[in-house]
Amino acid sequence: MKNLKYVIAVLIIAASSSFAQEWQWVNPLPQGNPLNAVSFINDNTGFAAGSLGTMLKTTNGGVNWNSINVNTQRDIWKIFFATLSTLYACGDSGLVLKSTDLGSSWNQVNINTHRTIRTIQFFDQNTGIAAGASGEMYKTTNGGVNWVAFNSGTGADIWTIWFTSPDAGYIPNGIGAIQKTNNGGLNWTVVNTGRSTFITKLFFANGTGYAACTQGEVLKSTNDGQSWFLVGGATSATVNDIFFTDANNGSLVLELGRVYRTTNGGVNWEQTLGVPLSGRALTFINGKGFMTAAGGRIFRSTNNGVNWSPVVNNVITNITGLSTPTPEVSYMIAEDRVVYKSTDGGNSWNLYPTPVNMSFTNSIEFADANTGIITGSTPNLKRTTNGGLNWVTVDPGTTSDLYGAQFINATTGFITGDLGVVYKTTNAGLNWVSVSTGTSNSFNSVYFLDESTGFAGGMNQKMFRTVNGGLNWSQITSITSSVNDIHFIDANTGVAACNFGLIYRTTNGGANWTPEQNGIYAHNSVTFVNSTTGYTATDEGVIYKTTNAGINWIAERRVSINPIFELGTAAGFNVIAAGQYGTILKLGLGVTSTGNNNTSTPKEFSLEQNFPNPFNPNTNVKFSIPFESNVKLTVYDISGKEVSKLVNSKMNAGSHTVNFNASEYSSGVYFYRLDVTGKDGINYSDTKKMVLVK
Repeated sequence: MKNLKYVIAVLIIAASSSFAQEWQWVNPLPQGNPLNAVSFINDNTGFAAGSLGTMLKTTNGGVNWNSINVNTQRDIWKIFFATLSTLYACGDSGLVLKSTDLGSSWNQVNINTHRTIRTIQFFDQNTGIAAGASGEMYKTTNGGVNWVAFNSGTGADIWTIWFTSPDAGYIPNGIGAIQKTNNGGLNWTVVNTGRSTFITKLFFANGTGYAACTQGEVLKSTNDGQSWFLVGGATSATVNDIFFTDANNGSLVLELGRVYRTTNGGVNWEQTLGVPLSGRALTFINGKGFMTAAGGRIFRSTNNGVNWSPVVNNVITNITGLSTPTPEVSYMIAEDRVVYKSTDGGNSWNLYPTPVNMSFTNSIEFADANTGIITGSTPNLKRTTNGGLNWVTVDPGTTSDLYGAQFINATTGFITGDLGVVYKTTNAGLNWVSVSTGTSNSFNSVYFLDESTGFAGGMNQKMFRTVNGGLNWSQITSITSSVNDIHFIDANTGVAACNFGLIYRTTNGGANWTPEQNGIYAHNSVTFVNSTTGYTATDEGVIYKTTNAGINWIAERRVSINPIFELGTAAGFNVIAAGQYGTILKLGLGVTSTGNNNTSTPKEFSLEQNFPNPFNPNTNVKFSIPFESNVKLTVYDISGKEVSKLVNSKMNAGSHTVNFNASEYSSGVYFYRLDVTGKDGINYSDTKKMVLVK
């Protein structure tokens, strides 16, 4: 025993520091931030770049894309090939990046400005020009080692340049003007186009110039930019990019997500693609076209832009509802009324091909793995009892639009909506009775601690509380912001996610609330994984974390700029975040389950020795149950303190393997205990020892 204690002491002293889990993209892959730029060097190799320093590379003609770390979270606006292997990129706050190995690695180049660099162009590996905010322009002749500012002749933001040599080129100049230099910016000739729109992109093909503008206009020059005339436009939306393969054949992409094509020099335009995403950039090479958009989406054409197809065919509409009734099973509902389901704790999602027949969908809530409801409009309530395979219209007793929904157990639930509507069910959503609130305020969130104490939060800076099952309601006057979500950790401590960066907290069961400012954007959702650790999600895509039950919140490392509307906890698997453009993120909780690994049902209960053992930092624990049971699998340290609850849910009969990730724990001896409550009062318990060595 003395020797064992000595070994344990040595192991604890030698413990290494742990690392924190990070948010990862689940949909779309490889990521979902807007892609502002795209460029190809040949038929196979190309790059796309965008917000938060996103850089993607393809080596098979855009079929697959992989993320590349460029060590910045600043937005990237332009990519340019200087040679077959040397690339430059530019972006916010004076960002200039350079790669000399075809994009495998990138280094930042100092351009001595804090202003945004919107565009960059090189003539060889050494000589290039960069331009951006407030008319700033810079030139380098030594591969970006040094940059010299030169006169642009304008104080307006420069979104595009087109130079035919280091000395001769074109830039926009404010509203409706294009200027030209033939001596490297010493002198500029201003050409007034006669239009009152901003120029977003310049493009020249075989001596013919095109200028894309706001309000959907396209200008054309046939005399080396000396004069410009309007050749038409697709719509009134801003043209974000334009590309011509010759003087007559070209395509443009709109802010609205539409791509148009012309074969007669811009006289006529035909729509070839329309998606509910902001179109950002466009390029062509040898008949292949690529369009990048918001939401991280890339579209590909193999016939000069006549037809387009998404690189990844997945959900692109906003996700409005998320429910995690069991650790394994989760559901989402999107704006296009399509239901998505996960059976592995949010690691992957499958869609039901038939949309739910509703005009609008606002939330989804499940009482258990199979029985759930969707709130919305026309009709305002749908119900399933077979895991989302079929949805049946239910009359809740009101025609008001419904928003919030919550089940507090397998049978009892609440819904909220317009005009102070609150309804209650005691048979898992089959029938509903009205709960009078005495107010006409709209409620978009609901949270009941039990059948007596509940809260309804909504618009117009209102939250109401009941302590008698809804017979009487009182307004919480300390809330001064619209309430988007409510969550209680225990009977006393709760958190409300509100607009304008406010998170409210109560420690007396909701009688009083205290605000804390975290950012300026709306906090849309809140979830907790245990009594101290929780998360909120915001309209700017920032997720905040607390480790002291909501007393303080710290912003997590940002991985998305898309608004996050929903958060949920799949216990033992992931925290799930979902939002705009089909954004789905996950934060691993250190354990995953592989489910039933056998084709035959075990005949008895068993708990096996973990493998590997000793381990660092992952090990697998296998156990078997002969029939459906309530299962708890808990890890304790040498003192008997609980350190992790790996499983706490009802599980099907079979052999199950659970992975324990001990990255956040110190070296030493740990014990894991299996407690099972089965049918007919049959119970089983067993405990085994394992050793973590770091």
